[in-house]
Amino acid sequence: MFIFGIIYIIFLSNIIFDIEIKTNNQSIEKLVRKELNKYNINLFKFVKSFEEKEKIKKKILNSNKDNLEWLEITRYGSRYIVNVEERIIKMIESDNIPCDIVAKKNAIILEIVAKNGSIVKKLNDYVKKGDIIVTGNITHKDEIVDQVKADATIYGETWYKVHISYPISFYEKSYTSKKTKRLTFQLFNKKIIIGKTFNDEEIKATTIVKSRFLPVKFNLESVQEMVLIDDLYTVDEAYEEGLKLAGEKLLSSLDKDSKILGQKKLKIIVNNSTIDMDIFFKVYENITEINRIEE
Repeated sequence: MFIFGIIYIIFLSNIIFDIEIKTNNQSIEKLVRKELNKYNINLFKFVKSFEEKEKIKKKILNSNKDNLEWLEITRYGSRYIVNVEERIIKMIESDNIPCDIVAKKNAIILEIVAKNGSIVKKLNDYVKKGDIIVTGNITHKDEIVDQVKADATIYGETWYKVHISYPISFYEKSYTSKKTKRLTFQLFNKKIIIGKTFNDEEIKATTIVKSRFLPVKFNLESVQEMVLIDDLYTVDEAYEEGLKLAGEKLLSSLDKDSKILGQKKLKIIVNNSTIDMDIFFKVYENITEINRIEE
């Protein structure tokens, strides 16, 4: 009963009992839940491995680039917390409509490449989301004399906090091109192999002859060579790998010209099989956003 109880607890701990999607937009919540269902992340289903979860997250982001800016799936026991950020794309209907260039998010201005309009902020200025950096209002003696479409590209230093859970144990199975067929003779638990063997192999056996009276049988086996990697990271190694993966995840959600300026660990928790980390990133990225000037 004790062993059965342990097995039952392990079984239940690997079942999904709750999925919480953190967003205020109901349409985005329905979209994300539909995508999760597509990949079998649903109530009373088995939890996914770390590698499967990362692949699913990338597939959801890649197939919803116009709707989703950021997606993170975090497991807490038998519960999934899904943090999602909606992608908002502002469209300017005509090239002739006066507009400003504003900050897409809170940042410190690092570079201003202006082609048209009046620059109202300086390098190293701190700006909040929506602050005007280059305006389309042309002024003379504090009076607006004309309005144009501001044209500029702004780069700034932005900040992100990334949570990642990285496995301390590492297991990987891959196949080589080497295959063979062989005969085996089995008596009780003893097995005699007639043919080639590999150090690590996957076997599909078909019984050719089997005695009804004796524990004897002949099998034909189809064998393929495998390469198995089963190792443990040290805490430092897991941290370095987790840091690298966190950076790749962050950059994959940003524009192509974004780059990481620096990082700092905020919190690290070492569990039996994983290391959980909160990492702070400083990022160089395009913070340009076009905002129509209202009359």
